[in-house]
Amino acid sequence: MSEVAAGWTSTTTLEAIAEWLRGKPRVVVLTHAKPDGDAIGATLGLVRSMRRVVSAAGGAAGDILAWYTGPMPGWMGDIASPDEWGHTDRGMPPDASDAVVVCDTGSWAQLEGLADYVRSRRSQTAVIDHHLTGEGEMGDRLWVEPAAAAACVPVAEVCRVLTGASTCAGLAKDIAEPLLLGCATDTGWYRFSNTNARLLRLAADLIDAGADQPRLYEVTEQRQRPARLYAIGRALSGMRLFHKDQLAVASITQKDIGDTEAAPGDTGGFADMMLAIRGVRVAAILTEVEQAPNAVVKMSVRSKPGPGAVDVNTIVSGLGGGGHARAAGAKVRMTLAEATDALVKATSEALG
Repeated sequence: MSEVAAGWTSTTTLEAIAEWLRGKPRVVVLTHAKPDGDAIGATLGLVRSMRRVVSAAGGAAGDILAWYTGPMPGWMGDIASPDEWGHTDRGMPPDASDAVVVCDTGSWAQLEGLADYVRSRRSQTAVIDHHLTGEGEMGDRLWVEPAAAAACVPVAEVCRVLTGASTCAGLAKDIAEPLLLGCATDTGWYRFSNTNARLLRLAADLIDAGADQPRLYEVTEQRQRPARLYAIGRALSGMRLFHKDQLAVASITQKDIGDTEAAPGDTGGFADMMLAIRGVRVAAILTEVEQAPNAVVKMSVRSKPGPGAVDVNTIVSGLGGGGHARAAGAKVRMTLAEATDALVKATSEALG
């Protein structure tokens, strides 16, 4: 496994974060741009837990909100109520807040339009993350747990302490459900190598609490737009193999996205599909975000577990990115051709 970046370490405990949050009526909960199931699950679980505590004490909890930036998944309306979250397309979080919590990232770049908001509130900010890299100056209270399979794992403990449940099986269903969403989606529905016994025990507790996993799977995985399948076809039809067929690289251009009418959220998960190929140890999907002359490409890189597994966090770290040992990404100011060359070179060195 990759080493955790220097300075990226816990400075407090989950119990201390929970007690610090307890009873605060104005809290802003943030996560990375283009939030996935883990990011949304962690933020919603916290929002609902804090609202429950404030409401039980007779207070008004409407100022405890999750705030998001970037494209949202199409299933958001099936998971969250409109009064639980805001989006930077419609405004910014309120200036007046008692606390800020950042979940599932410690990267300024991933906060995009919300970074300055957090920078000006360091003393009010807690960060709960499970990635190998992050910015230690993001908040005065840090919980960094790379061994956690999902951000929802440590967040579930904060929710348990906040609400006074003896175990996570005692959480309210509306809190357990988004937490289970994060556990399931960040492990590929328990297929990825980050799936471990701790996560499975938590998932069992959350199901005992009433979380409906079949419904979550149907909502998030079985309502895909045809455009996503068309985009997958475009990307995979141009797949190339490198370094004795151990590296698979596919790309999707702005034209592909336009031709297939795919949305930004339709292109996730493509790299995992290429890992199904025998002999491929690393797979990457490169998405053209901006064309030349101001070219920007997003890299999503995955690797197979097992003996000789390639640490993709190390690969993308050299390109300005980060993530996990088996799943990482980066945004680079290159054309698709330049980004492909850079990634092939970096990965070839890792493959040896």
